Amino acid sequence: MKRHIGIKKGEIRSGKDAPPEWRSLNQKWNAIADKITAVTFRQYGEPEMAEMFANDRHGFDGLMSEGRQWFQRNKRKGNG
Repeated sequence: MKRHIGIKKGEIRSGKDAPPEWRSLNQKWNAIADKITAVTFRQYGEPEMAEMFANDRHGFDGLMSEGRQWFQRNKRKGNG
């Protein structure tokens, strides 16, 4: 996408630096990825996670962070 609109590697540091057409395409990409993620949760028997992902992203992110921390602690203890 960057090459298509003439952006060289390293020119954009964040979405705020991006031209409007890049931001628009990125928003569309993220919306599609979010739908795929919610569908995947449902396909694997996690409708509550799909619901939280779609409607409470802050809560979802917090839960995922807690889970990551739990696995990291247990991996260091040799339990993971």
